[in-house]
Amino acid sequence: MKSRQSKTDSNLDLIRKADAALRKAVADVVREHKRRGESLTVWRDGKVVEIPPEELVVREPSVEYRKRKR
Repeated sequence: MKSRQSKTDSNLDLIRKADAALRKAVADVVREHKRRGESLTVWRDGKVVEIPPEELVVREPSVEYRKRKR
């Protein structure tokens, strides 16, 4: 049976992977809208806002490099 600590570590690892995947997906969508010259509609401060393609900023997700477990 896994210890409570290893289960927590496993959950945190899964959360980090999910967060990284979501950030990459968002960056891909923003990049594609900008490339096509399409506006992007977002929810900001409780309102729907349309961002024109010339104002879109692609923020590349940071990459974490870690040593492999052996």
